[in-house]
Amino acid sequence: MIPLALAREGERVKVSRVSGGRGLVRRLIDMGLRPGTEIEIVSASRTGPFVIRLGGQRLGVGFWMAKKIFVDLVS
Repeated sequence: MIPLALAREGERVKVSRVSGGRGLVRRLIDMGLRPGTEIEIVSASRTGPFVIRLGGQRLGVGFWMAKKIFVDLVS
């Protein structure tokens, strides 16, 4: 399990855990980032948002938020 912030472009990962305060956790879950959800990293940057593909949509997640989302690599 690693933070999403360490994932690389093109990788497929599965959300394992979302940490942080209640408001942040609720916001991420409302965006669809729940444990068990598979996502693809479209763009990963230390200076800008992470762009992820979740289902048929693309979402931007800030780097600091990406540090609160823990994922496992999907083989």
